[in-house]
Amino acid sequence: MRGVLALSPTLFLALATSFGCAASGDRALTAYGGRYADASLPEDILVLQPVTWESSELAALAYTEVLQRIHDERAQWEWEAQVAKHFGAQTHWEFNALFALRWNRYPWDEYVRTSFAVGDGISYATEVPPLEARGHADTGSTRVLNYILLEFALGLPSQPSWDLVMRIHHRSGIFGLIDGVDGGSNVIAVGLKYAF
Repeated sequence: MRGVLALSPTLFLALATSFGCAASGDRALTAYGGRYADASLPEDILVLQPVTWESSELAALAYTEVLQRIHDERAQWEWEAQVAKHFGAQTHWEFNALFALRWNRYPWDEYVRTSFAVGDGISYATEVPPLEARGHADTGSTRVLNYILLEFALGLPSQPSWDLVMRIHHRSGIFGLIDGVDGGSNVIAVGLKYAF
């Protein structure tokens, strides 16, 4: 795990700078990592209840592209593709694709640029995630589930290409809609985003 985390920033910077494009903000690369939280998204995480951490981590790389800017660029529609690797109690790969709506304007942006995104799509795991299956023994899990993204991005006005991101990386059966899976999994993550 340490080797992958040590390599991730180098790989991310190489990919981010290899495009050689001006920072227009239409595309972005995000490298993030986090830990599996044994908690419910609506009942625990979103209302800031204490969570129990599992011995499982995730490292991910995401490519995002703006589809349409709306309301005088106050918001934008995006699509994103992700590849993620799990370590520790889970060792599978995960591939996600989603659409997101991002809000870009906040009163304090002249001091700290801020954006918030919520996204929804599909998640494919290369094997049934064992922590999901164990955590929802009555309904189990499956390789294909719904994917939800929640992201806060913070940056300095003097560095418009770079943001610190905080993400919730969520897989879910949508209350039993997908293969009867009534539950999900959450990774709480931080990372860096480079817009170009």
